[in-house]
Amino acid sequence: MISNPASRIRPLWFAVALLWAGFAWSAFHSPRPADATPAYARRFNVDCDVCHSPNPPRLNNVGMVFRRSGFRLPDADENGKLTLKVLPAHTIGDAMAIAGQIDGTITEYPDPGASKSAFELSEVELIAGSSIGDHYSAQMLFIPYNDAGQAELENAEFQANYGKPESQLILRAGKMQPLVWQKAGHGEMTQSLPLILDETSPAPIGTFAGPGLGTMLAGAEVGYMATRLNQGHLMSGMVSVAAMNGYNWDGSDARQHPGNGVDVLAQATALIGSRNTANVYYYNGNTALDLTNPAPTRDDFTRYGVTGTYAPIERIDLAAGFGGGQDKSAELGATIKTTGYYGEITGEVMPRWVATYRYDNVDPNTGSSGDNISDNVVGTTYLLQSAVFLSAEWQELENASVKSHGFLARIRMLY
Repeated sequence: MISNPASRIRPLWFAVALLWAGFAWSAFHSPRPADATPAYARRFNVDCDVCHSPNPPRLNNVGMVFRRSGFRLPDADENGKLTLKVLPAHTIGDAMAIAGQIDGTITEYPDPGASKSAFELSEVELIAGSSIGDHYSAQMLFIPYNDAGQAELENAEFQANYGKPESQLILRAGKMQPLVWQKAGHGEMTQSLPLILDETSPAPIGTFAGPGLGTMLAGAEVGYMATRLNQGHLMSGMVSVAAMNGYNWDGSDARQHPGNGVDVLAQATALIGSRNTANVYYYNGNTALDLTNPAPTRDDFTRYGVTGTYAPIERIDLAAGFGGGQDKSAELGATIKTTGYYGEITGEVMPRWVATYRYDNVDPNTGSSGDNISDNVVGTTYLLQSAVFLSAEWQELENASVKSHGFLARIRMLY
């Protein structure tokens, strides 16, 4: 249990407390360096809150249009007409940021042979992105060291934008985040994601691990975005269709599609005002479960849902979503239907300090009882010097009436 006073857990708490105290001391006793901002803010000479609210990594609507415009910052000319400010990177330093994470964790039910508590350098990331000329852009997320001590390429995508700032045709290809408009998935305010949008599926379907909609997938996308300025506020809408390589039987992203044809993702999004969004998505895919078999069993699946965010007042963000779908599993000889939802509230305690509560509920098989999964998440993050994030999160997961608890303290440094 988290409250267990065992001596092997005390060093973790002591180390985390020392690190947090040290960073907090520096916040009040050290001068704030003018250049301690990530690469995009440095290049455009703007504060992080131009694209993020209430705190990074949560994108506001300016930030979302900036990303989908190929790292071109929306602005207005002297006549109030929408423009896109273009400042391409001229050096690697202009385009790249580096991030590192130090985690302290306590888990009630660790993996076999693992400790209940751990303190480690969990990840190092190289993040790069820039517009290229008038129409093109590229971005990459390379992890030379992850929590397994290995290197991985998480994201590498290329994009082309054609048209005027108010009306753009967008082409995108590479290993990319499919649900790019999801604030709950890209720009989450907690360390864990909503269950229906996580990188891992809430529950397997036979031997198929299931599709985790937060997973980076290889594919190509075509979309259209219309953007307007309404009394200084952005109004934007986008529709897109993508063809993806989809998922292997173990839930990992596929280098080549393991089933028939391609997976297809269609989505539509509306951006209203500075922070309000609405999104609908539909995913249709399939995978083969045993590629060594001349006639492998298949899983044909769909996932669909609606998500949204709403800021009723300046210091509050509300987020919610509903998702469903079904799997036609040849292995199980049955059609498995699933539903899930989440609700989240984020409040700004004070500038740079936010607190979040989220509740998730998933029924992985509506045809059976007693298998619901629910999740309570309480998290808080303090942004120090625009480059250091101090986070803590408590999670209670109930899976088929069995509860487990976990705690995570994280220091994330980004430059």
